[in-house]
Amino acid sequence: MKVLIIGSGITGSILGKELAKNGIDVKIIEEHPSPGYPVQCAGLVSRECFNSLGKPGKKALVNKIKGAIAYSPSGKSFEVSSKNILAVVLERKVLDVELLKSAINSGAEVSIKSYFSGIKNGTAVIRTYSGVKFEDFDVIAGCDGAGGKTGEIFGFGKPEKILTGLQIECRYRVEHEDHVEIFFGNNASPDFFGYAIPLDGETARIGIISREKAFERLKNMIEKHPAIKERVTTRTTEFNAGAIPIGLVDPFVKNRTLLVGDSAGQVKPYTGGGIYYGVMASKMAGDSILEYSKTGNIEALKNYNIKFKKEFGKEIETGMRIVKLYSILDDRDYEKLFQIAIQSNLSEILVKGDMDRPSSFIEVAKAGISLIKNPKNAVFFAKLLSMVMLDSPVKKKK
Repeated sequence: MKVLIIGSGITGSILGKELAKNGIDVKIIEEHPSPGYPVQCAGLVSRECFNSLGKPGKKALVNKIKGAIAYSPSGKSFEVSSKNILAVVLERKVLDVELLKSAINSGAEVSIKSYFSGIKNGTAVIRTYSGVKFEDFDVIAGCDGAGGKTGEIFGFGKPEKILTGLQIECRYRVEHEDHVEIFFGNNASPDFFGYAIPLDGETARIGIISREKAFERLKNMIEKHPAIKERVTTRTTEFNAGAIPIGLVDPFVKNRTLLVGDSAGQVKPYTGGGIYYGVMASKMAGDSILEYSKTGNIEALKNYNIKFKKEFGKEIETGMRIVKLYSILDDRDYEKLFQIAIQSNLSEILVKGDMDRPSSFIEVAKAGISLIKNPKNAVFFAKLLSMVMLDSPVKKKK
């Protein structure tokens, strides 16, 4: 059996390794001259995700994170901290190279500067710097990200929306080297949030996720948000941008074609992070392809669709509801929410949540209602919680 993998990022390399080490003929094609470029990721992953990456993850490790500080539109801060490592910061340029090396060492063939442009007479058409090539295949796996063409070529659906992630890497007055910072409000992103991810005590990745005007909003956040302005101390040393798919593409298996990772919308909607879901999806896709190779039953490929939705479908649905809140809450709502969180000391329960599974935060937030003494504040908090739990109809901001 021959599997053609489109894209050599995290999902493509992990899938390629899993298949190649089990005797499958694997070819990975990559349109860029090197894996990991251009960088389109903040590189923050949970400890569980980091552990799943093995040696490539350890080589790409930049920083260890033990908590987060959230800032309201006026600059009020709310901190969630742990004595344990909750997340790590990775260098994608290193991670992607190391993962692809692992795939090659396991027996996968790799072709760079190669672009998948469609199917002709049952074969894949691949355009390279030396001309057009035709590749026979038994299975195609589209691991080519939110902007990839595999899904379009084979008639898959699309994510509900595509957001823009924009970030700079620069010198920054870091308050806590082991804490991520999150910025809310109109002076950050009206429909998502901004962030600062420390790389060390003096450097950070500062970014924003937004539906539109991402560059303007990033500039505005740095210059006007009270929690971050005047903390950027030097010019940008690196600039990155990327598309973030919000909403699962379903189904993401059609006949002998699978979509994996960002191309399938397998992203945490409420943070825009796709590494963990992509890693898990790659392994599930690999299992289904191996089952197909052994049994010859094409229905085995659908098990990947079934298993992923069973494991993460609820989490993505919950994440989609949280995303709606970002666009609904205005600055006054955020200020009230921060006041409640600070006065009720909700940090003690929120630290128990799992950053890869938003449903865990819903459970701890439900427990947090009992900590809110002011009845009006409790009702406000419960109303927001019900919107996430029940997908209640809500009004948009004017």
